[in-house]
This record gives sequence, structure tokens and C-alpha cells, in this order.
Amino acid sequence: MPEGDLEWMPAPLEAAEIDALEQALGFGLPGDLRALYAVADGDGGDDGARLMDRHLWFDLERLVARYHSDPWWVAGSSWRNHHLHAVRHDAIPYGIVRRSTRRPGWIPFAETTGGDFLAVDLDPAEGGRPGQVIRVGRNYDDGPVYVADSMTTLLRLQLEALERGEYECDVENGELWIKTASLPDRRPSALRHSSVQEAAASLDDVQELVATGETDLEPLRAARRLLRVRLSDAASVGLAALCGVPLESLELDLGSVDLAPLAEHPTLRTVTVKTAAPLSLAPLRSCPQLYGLDLSHASVRDIEVLAEMKGLLYLSLRYEQWLELWECTDSLPSLVVPVLAGTTTPGKLAEWAARFGDGSESHDVQYYSGQLMASE
Repeated sequence: MPEGDLEWMPAPLEAAEIDALEQALGFGLPGDLRALYAVADGDGGDDGARLMDRHLWFDLERLVARYHSDPWWVAGSSWRNHHLHAVRHDAIPYGIVRRSTRRPGWIPFAETTGGDFLAVDLDPAEGGRPGQVIRVGRNYDDGPVYVADSMTTLLRLQLEALERGEYECDVENGELWIKTASLPDRRPSALRHSSVQEAAASLDDVQELVATGETDLEPLRAARRLLRVRLSDAASVGLAALCGVPLESLELDLGSVDLAPLAEHPTLRTVTVKTAAPLSLAPLRSCPQLYGLDLSHASVRDIEVLAEMKGLLYLSLRYEQWLELWECTDSLPSLVVPVLAGTTTPGKLAEWAARFGDGSESHDVQYYSGQLMASE
């Protein structure tokens, strides 16, 4: 990395070249990012200096190609590999970035070797600013992280770090690592808690509770951003405190479960229940956003209620539960992802699969068996 000039950087682009690539992209870049390409066309690809907060800065042609290619980092959110309880968290500061994993207005312009990206956000939330910078990618599958309000601010923060001597330079490999510790990288721990007591101390911020042995959720009644709750190892837990929170995902592994307090819950989207005690699904009929249920480890006493849940798209049941449901009704919801859980024979699997789809390429069956072993 020669000192004193920019000869080691790729040549800048002419205005006409930038215009043509913006046309291929489909819209214009933020003015400050466009101006950077008039200084240098990226920082040299895979062997570049990683000037953008330890990310490889794309040349503009690669930026366009990356934008139009498959967003592999959100593949797990497709129906083919759907994760039932995936929840998109709110980025901090709140109201700046939309809750999502990918939007057409997010333009990745730099990449780490680990599959994460810096992107300019042209589709911000109500309190955001077009052109703000966010982190997305493989390690941000639960939502983006806000970095800076513009490319200009990102560069200013890096220049200030350089002036403070907060960098490492690998001359042999041509890499410059600027230690911009002030740039957000991960969500604060306040968003996720493992006990009701901890979560109650962060009511304005907590978005996820994963707890064992808890029996009293009352301290969470005023949690304004609680999106996901997973509870286990308790005889039972009263759910009334969750009525007024914006809950989207609920997972319960309890001795007994009463879903009555969740009737008409306006935001609940997915529910998993594991319990040996008889379970009534009736309260869930009135949940307008509910689309996913996993009841494969539950004893359901009114399984026919599932036929009334017209918005249901994902349903996981054991083989005998499916048989019971089919005996009760011929009118099932238009499921996108029916799941046969538990161990069964190839014959039963084929019989079950024949109930769904028409054999066309738009339908496929995935079968998993065996044991996943951790390598030593």
C-alpha cells in the first residue's frame, strides 16, 4: 500500500460510466456514494484495503451484480427452508430502519469475508434518512443494524479514527484496518433476556425472552417491544400479561398450557406448544395474524379447530394427528408448508405426501432423518 498517493486504488469512474451502471441498477445512488466512485472504483476487490470498516468495497459493476443476484443470506426465510419462529428485531435507534432482512431499497456496497455487508438504505423507516448505512447479511438474520446516517458520516468517523491512530496497516498484504469501535456492530444485550426479572428491568428495550422455570409474566405487561417469548421447564404459566404486548412468536414447553388469554391477540403469528396435558386450540381461532403452528409435541383435544383457521400456512403435526384431522374435516386451510413430524415409515410418508400438492414442480417434499453429531 504505497504512501502519499492513490495509485494503488482502482481508477475513478467517469460520470457517464456511473450513469450507465446506475441505469443497470435501476435507480440512482446516494450522492455521497456516487461521489466516491468518482474518486475510486472500489478499493481493489478481494485484495483491497478494506477501507470501509474492514469490509471490501465493491467496484460499481460488482455492486450492481450483487444487488441483482440471489440474496443467499435470507434463504432461510423462504418457505423452502422456513424457520417458524424467526423474528425480525427493531434496530436501535428505534424507528430508523425497517424491520426486515432484505428490502429492494437496501444496496450492499461492501462485504466481509464472513458474508456480512454494509448497505445504503434508500427505504428507511419513518424516522430514518435515505442513504443511511446499515449492516445486513449472514450474521444479521434477525434484522439489520444501524451504522451511520450517511456515507459521509461513515467516512468522517473513519477519518477521525485514523487521526487518533486507531488503525493497523499490513503493508505486505495491502490491508488497512481502521478501528472504528464507535460504529454499531451487534444489538445491545438489552434486547434479549433469559429471565423475567432481567427483562422487566429493560421494559422499553426487551424484544425477546427465552427463560426456564418462570411462572409469573406479570412484570412484562408493559413491555412495548416484546416480540418473542420462549418458556420451558414449568408446570404452567399464566399468559394474560402477554395480551397487550406486540408478541409475534410464542414457544411453550410446559406441563399444561391455557391459551385462552391469547384470544384475539392482534400480532401473534406463530405458536409452538409442547405439553402432555390436553390442549385447546379454540382461543387461537380469533388471532388475525396467526399463520404458523407446531403442535407435534402436544396433546390436542379439539384438533378440528384447525379447519377454521383459514390464514394458517404452516402446520406441523405427528402422523396420527394428521389422520385425526383428516377424519374430522375435508376442509383444511391452504397450507404452504405442511410438516410431518416424528418418525414414520416410508409408506406412511408417501401416503401423507400424496394428500398435498399435485406432483408438479411447484410442490416438493423434503424428508429428513438421522442424527446430527457435533464434531470434536
